[in-house]
Amino acid sequence: IVYTAAIDDPLGRHPLDAFHSNNIEVYTSMFREGDIVNKKYDPTGQFTVKGKMTKEQVVKDLNIEMSLYNKRGDYKKALSTLDKIVSGELFVDAKLLATEIIAQNESTDKAIESLSIYKNIGPSDKLRFLQAKTSLLINNGRQQDAFDLMRSEDKNYADSAAFKFDYAMLAEKMDNLLLMEQLLKEAIKIKPDFALAYNALGYSYADRNIKLADAKKYIEIALSIQPKNHYIMDSMGWLHYRLGNLDIALKFTQKAYAIQKDPEIAAHLGEIYWKKGKVDEAKRLWKESLTNNPSNTVLNETYKRFN
Repeated sequence: IVYTAAIDDPLGRHPLDAFHSNNIEVYTSMFREGDIVNKKYDPTGQFTVKGKMTKEQVVKDLNIEMSLYNKRGDYKKALSTLDKIVSGELFVDAKLLATEIIAQNESTDKAIESLSIYKNIGPSDKLRFLQAKTSLLINNGRQQDAFDLMRSEDKNYADSAAFKFDYAMLAEKMDNLLLMEQLLKEAIKIKPDFALAYNALGYSYADRNIKLADAKKYIEIALSIQPKNHYIMDSMGWLHYRLGNLDIALKFTQKAYAIQKDPEIAAHLGEIYWKKGKVDEAKRLWKESLTNNPSNTVLNETYKRFN
């Protein structure tokens, strides 16, 4: 199977060759028998095999190359390059990267408009474009516009668990908790093994200190599906904190934080330390996490509440 990121290149060069310019190393990639073979572009037109890459690595390389253009202030060159990818495996990733560059250098509205022109794409790609538009609006401080956009698309994604989940998380940001619960339950009905939806529903109860029996049920299901997910471990720890089972809470939350030093997990772990009388340890943990995550809302609120 040949991996093609089809490039509308008048010179007929190999996919991704056209990226070479300004001494930036560029790589072409092809699927061969299920693997991607990474080939280094040489200005003379020759190629040397560099080894195997996954598609994710190819996308990462693409991001790096375009970021170099953007940082040099030559964002239009980056957009021109990305515009050459007109189909194939990298099409959606290229368009999403282009929207980020447009949002940074022009405006959020122009970035969203750049995605709206693509009509003949599959359902999963349409959802990725919608998710990108929503993220652009949220990052621009326009949560209501993002919520309105998701609400307007609801009828088009009646059978999409992923859409329901994203819409639910946005509803939570808008403090529409009844809608959030409804959407998460709909997502679970569509996809009975949707661990993240079970976790989100259970955690929302635990965090508000309500329906703790239901919270336990949902988080246990989530953990049975994804037993190594640190976010679900943290939810289980937080549930047991609410139930007053501090030793169990500490066990789950420490395990979660060992996997991923997430600031919200740090906030929870510090609070459990505090309640167990380990005040110095709690303060040390919060300060350490704040150094790396100074703007995290949950971490800051927790630190201020106990200090």
